[in-house]
Amino acid sequence: MFDRINKKEHNKNHTGHRSYILLCLVLVLGLFILTGCAAEEVSYINDAADYYNAGEYAEAEAAFLKAIRNNEKSVTVFSGYAFNQLKAGDIEGAEALLGIMVNQDNTYGNYFDREPETGEAVRRALLDIYLSKNKYEDAVALLKQLGDKATDKEKEAQYKASAALLAWQLNYENGQDQALTFYTPDQLIKLVSDAIESGNESIKLYKMRANLYYLKEEWDLWEADERKIIDMKDCAIDEYRAIYGMRLKEKSPRDVLTLIDEMVIYISGHSAYIDNYGTILPMILKAAEYADRVEDWEHDNKYYFDLADQYISAAQDKNVSDNEVLRYQIIIAEKKGKMELAYKLLGVYLEHCPEDRMAYKEQKYLENRIGVATE
Repeated sequence: MFDRINKKEHNKNHTGHRSYILLCLVLVLGLFILTGCAAEEVSYINDAADYYNAGEYAEAEAAFLKAIRNNEKSVTVFSGYAFNQLKAGDIEGAEALLGIMVNQDNTYGNYFDREPETGEAVRRALLDIYLSKNKYEDAVALLKQLGDKATDKEKEAQYKASAALLAWQLNYENGQDQALTFYTPDQLIKLVSDAIESGNESIKLYKMRANLYYLKEEWDLWEADERKIIDMKDCAIDEYRAIYGMRLKEKSPRDVLTLIDEMVIYISGHSAYIDNYGTILPMILKAAEYADRVEDWEHDNKYYFDLADQYISAAQDKNVSDNEVLRYQIIIAEKKGKMELAYKLLGVYLEHCPEDRMAYKEQKYLENRIGVATE
């Protein structure tokens, strides 16, 4: 497992698995890259390797300490010693040594820049320790460092995405309504943006950043990320509904109508929209309400009422219950001002659903509107 250093082959395909074995192989076999290693130090390290492979960690520790006294700045000696500490159960000691080595303002940081595989292995070993000890803030910082130092674009994206996801979980482990605790929204946005810009354009990351922009009430940036999700999803009715809700609160009727018309075009190419007719119809009826209030709008309210009728017919063809269809037909009739038709449809509905108490209140309202005499 822990090879003697007179083996010169170094497998370039090793990429830093989450295992201490790889850490050891990369670092110890990398000794020949170093300069200035004394023969006596080489002997000590070979002794340490033999003891380590025999499971004699106390003896290996003594050999490593002798090597450290001879060349205290050797990456191989320190990393090998840290690995031995891990195997011996001295997690605190290993964490301290590895923590020194990943500090970018020292000899080891410069060495890792020249030998990125070794640097990745050391950082991954320390990351495992942080995660095992629930030191999540330290883990986030180290994941970010791994991403910044990665020479492979795919790895960079993975590490940065992991940093963002872990930071997100820290802030919201008790639910997204909790106050931010570990990171500010801006700090999280930076982590997520780094991950996205490194090539990890996932729906999850865009949704995370959109939620953060929502918290900051930066509506244009929030909508931009929601639209990224729309482009990536097969059917994005939920995203359209979210944008619709925001525009109702923050934007003008013209902006609402623009979105609804866009959504109608979008869903015409997505058969799954029928399953969401209950979400779509209220938006279309709102468009009918706004159409006559926006000057020079290209559609009148009849256009939207007819569109609503089409959706109801399509939903009926998809085995949506007759009672559900009747409820929307009643609403549309009322919106059109056809109160007598709404009253007749409501009568049919009550024959099917006599237990619906709210429907009887609606019936009374319509009777008053159309002047129906009642006992």
